[in-house]
Amino acid sequence: MSPNRWSNDVPHQGAAFHELVTLPILAPHLARPYEVPGLNAIMPPSVTSEAHDAPPLTEVASGLVESDVPQTQVKVLRRFDLSVTVEWLERAKGLCPSAKGKKAEETKPTHQPHAIADMSHVSFITAALAAHGYQNLYTPGVVNGPAFKIYWAGSIGGKTQVLTIHDNAEWDHILVKLGGAKTAVDTVSVVFDLDTMDGYKNRKRPASPTDADEELAFGAHVPRADMYTAEQSALVESMTAIKAAWHCDEHGTCFIDGKCDHIEVNCFRLKAWASAVQARRCVASDPAPAELLSQWLGVKANVPATKPCGRSGPNAMPVTPDSPTLVADHTGLLLQTLSSAFNMFASAQPSAASSSLAVRMAANNQHQSSPPPAIEAELDVCLHAFAAAWGLSANAIGVALSQLVEFDYSPDAICEASLECLKEITGLTEGQVLALKKFARQWCGKIDAKRARRGMQKW
Repeated sequence: MSPNRWSNDVPHQGAAFHELVTLPILAPHLARPYEVPGLNAIMPPSVTSEAHDAPPLTEVASGLVESDVPQTQVKVLRRFDLSVTVEWLERAKGLCPSAKGKKAEETKPTHQPHAIADMSHVSFITAALAAHGYQNLYTPGVVNGPAFKIYWAGSIGGKTQVLTIHDNAEWDHILVKLGGAKTAVDTVSVVFDLDTMDGYKNRKRPASPTDADEELAFGAHVPRADMYTAEQSALVESMTAIKAAWHCDEHGTCFIDGKCDHIEVNCFRLKAWASAVQARRCVASDPAPAELLSQWLGVKANVPATKPCGRSGPNAMPVTPDSPTLVADHTGLLLQTLSSAFNMFASAQPSAASSSLAVRMAANNQHQSSPPPAIEAELDVCLHAFAAAWGLSANAIGVALSQLVEFDYSPDAICEASLECLKEITGLTEGQVLALKKFARQWCGKIDAKRARRGMQKW
């Protein structure tokens, strides 16, 4: 320890009690700021001039700075070397993701010492990560994070119970602890756990290697105005006009009838309505055509039905007593009665002649109905038969047919599809879709029976 001074010519300072208590009381003109290693200078308490007949301490210190103390004397902050360790969990290649890995670490020192007492929380993290070249890979939070551990020789807890810093408040507390470190301490150790720092990664996307205009012009699935025909563009304009004229705050787009009932207009109904506008059958501000409204309301339109292909089945038209269809039906009924009676008689007295007659009658009975349609025409025949049975318009059944063909539906698939899916695809009402499913199931059964009688196979 240096001896206590009693002159301003002595460059060193004495003991703390001598500099802070003895000199300000007994020799105020010799008082100086007292510097503790690692901390800022401590000014001695001021002594009044009335008690000791001496000028105030502020004046004495001012006089010392200007005359007695050399102008080159500047307080130097303590600098510490940083030993930075990064840890991560390392898994061996080939192991399953649930297998436990082992902790790996790497330690590197910084290239130059740092005045830690003069550094902020963010600047210290950036300087520490620079030891491994990670200063641009992670972005520290202004208030907190990422967490790191810090210790030095003689720190509280040592290396076994390392202090963990999370935010600015804990950083300010650790600076006070570091200021009281021993003079021989010149290295501070810092530990980062990379597995907990993913949230602070700098995830800026790199610049695209291709030109932005070229990517928009030739990129995949980028819509352009020249991709659509004039008819499609006009149809979109009509749909936009209908939406504007029939806007509904509750459902989006609705047709409101005279009873203030809302009929929701989905995408299929909107397209059919816009097609009617393009065909000049109505305008966007007027109600939809009568046939469309009848479909949406579930009412059979007064449209003449088409003639069925076969003589029997669910699509048979009402006939008059003089029509040939009724005569054919009576003939078929008579043949069935005779066939039953002949079978009863043949079972009692079997013979070769009766057997051949029964075969001929059964063969004639097989050809009373029309042949089954081709497989590729089944959907078209089935839907037109359903339209005839329910009185649907040609426009409505055409829209439904085109949508079902687009999604590769068949009459068998209609029987298995869900109600909501068919409503969305065909644009028909719930009652019409239920009737379509029931009709398709019966129609498929009869067509399969026709093929079985003729020894035909569908697939």
